[in-house]
Amino acid sequence: MKIGIICSSGGGSFRAAHPVLSRRGHGFHVLTDRPCGVEEFCRSADLPWERLEEPDNRRFSERAFDRFEASGGVDIVVLFYLRLVTPPLVDRVPCFNVHPSLLPAFRGFHALGAALAARARFFGATLHLATDCADAGPIIAQVCDPLPLGANEADLAKRSFLHKTYLLFVLIELLERNEVSADNGWTPPDGLSATPHANPSLRTQAYIDAVHEIQSAERCVVFS
Repeated sequence: MKIGIICSSGGGSFRAAHPVLSRRGHGFHVLTDRPCGVEEFCRSADLPWERLEEPDNRRFSERAFDRFEASGGVDIVVLFYLRLVTPPLVDRVPCFNVHPSLLPAFRGFHALGAALAARARFFGATLHLATDCADAGPIIAQVCDPLPLGANEADLAKRSFLHKTYLLFVLIELLERNEVSADNGWTPPDGLSATPHANPSLRTQAYIDAVHEIQSAERCVVFS
């Protein structure tokens, strides 16, 4: 697959997943809208990237679509992005977002802080199809984790990074296996495996091994 990445941040989950995804033959084209950490990663990894500094969301989405097309097109777009994308991008290319909450709870920005403030007992992340309405597209997969008593937002951020990385692998796995598409409304088929932490859960050994390696490096285990 040719995967478009739109990023406004360090892109930690993309950076963590990139080695195994590239070994499996997936290619990438990265767009940013501001100086951010993922740009240095693209330089070091020799990945194609461009910065589009455009304050208007619709105009940014138009330019992003044009740049992806000029690079030969992309099969999907994954968002690590702090703004809303709009047509003509979301209605011409399947765009996916991983939001750091169990949607529909805690939509929008600062979801981890909102979960703490609400004294939630579980928190997690949601993989969903992006639309021009924030955090409202069809849910594809979710992961969850008990919210530790006494945790602060920095504690949750490390676990949320693992949540988001896991769901990125879930997305690619589902697409590789042709289990989600526009034809089925991006809803995974019945009968896929699940665990207490992930629904659906990963089945591809290369991705499971990558998650274990990332958790070991972070000294934090969510997915056994």
